[in-house]
Amino acid sequence: MNALKVFQSIQTQEQAIEFLEGARWSGRATCPYCQSQKVSRHASGDRAHIRWQCGACHRAFSVTVGTIFQSTHIPLRNWFLVLVLMIKSTKAASSSYRIARDLDMRRPTVWRMMRRIRNAMEQDTLQRKLLLEIAGADEAYAGRKPRRREVGA
Repeated sequence: MNALKVFQSIQTQEQAIEFLEGARWSGRATCPYCQSQKVSRHASGDRAHIRWQCGACHRAFSVTVGTIFQSTHIPLRNWFLVLVLMIKSTKAASSSYRIARDLDMRRPTVWRMMRRIRNAMEQDTLQRKLLLEIAGADEAYAGRKPRRREVGA
């Protein structure tokens, strides 16, 4: 998915949540705490913050629990745009200045978002898979420059 498609197709937070649910769970919600698939919509019915209730461990959760999107006040749409602009960049590293200017956001905020994305892609394979699925990338390199291998070793 490119930045223009994200910008056009995801207009509201509810649409972003539905998109993230599809990318993370592929249509079948799973409890992030006990991995049970016996879940249902939370009784609160709050459309702004869609929550789920686990039937096994009885904990309430949202789709963002256990991801880099958890405990952030930045809309998911902005996260998706930063992610797509980072991964689909033609340069080796996209600039936080450029992305901040393009998205009309503060540069320190974008820098922190980019740092969270890079750390998640380096350290957690499940997060990496989710982020690449959101961005629609087949292959992307996020991390340090690979070391050259010795030929004779």
